[in-house]
Amino acid sequence: MKMSIRHMIVGLVVATMFAASAHARLAYTESLFGNDEQPGHRLHGNIVSLYLNDSLSEQAAIDSAVEKSLEDDSNILNVDAKVTVASDSGLAKTFYELMTEHNSLIEVTKRLVEAQPEQAQATIRLGVALYPDFAQEIYDGVAITGILDSDELTIAMLDANADPALFGEATATGNELPVELPPTDGFDALAAAAVSDDFLAALSVQDIDPLGAGIGGGGTGSGDDTASDN
Repeated sequence: MKMSIRHMIVGLVVATMFAASAHARLAYTESLFGNDEQPGHRLHGNIVSLYLNDSLSEQAAIDSAVEKSLEDDSNILNVDAKVTVASDSGLAKTFYELMTEHNSLIEVTKRLVEAQPEQAQATIRLGVALYPDFAQEIYDGVAITGILDSDELTIAMLDANADPALFGEATATGNELPVELPPTDGFDALAAAAVSDDFLAALSVQDIDPLGAGIGGGGTGSGDDTASDN
């Protein structure tokens, strides 16, 4: 009976986390990828603001924020980012669908290039325009896919006006390419963290075996979300 009660409590918490996962992704504003100097970071923050303050759906917030960022009087994007986003606003919206989910430039780049290899150059150009100081993350995200070799990738990065001092081969820079974590059936980092070891410890009952790995500290399914924000 004790074990069933514990399972029931944990089950309720897990169900709550699933229900709140979409909200948690957008509501968590303290560590959006990048910094205020990046046009993409400012646009991401605007998406969050519209979602929270205007009670828009996640998709509606993305669509509205992208469209408003292209208005003449908007200073969310600089000139280069505005031109790049305007050239393919559909790609930009897809970019932020992934960014609001994973909050990782490496993962977003990787997924976009894998889904549309023929759009690899456009994806690189968009990433560089939105996050110019994080060219290495874009480089690594494409490199993981293996779709472009190192020479092709370097040329594509330079064509996208990336600063050559800010990116290079992982083996040359000493960086290791991230290892993709297994999926967690919709758990994002926030939801997973909520069911923490401390929480489970508070529910512990003497002489009851643990429920098993994966509830407290499981992966996020988002690739390397700890990419440096330097």
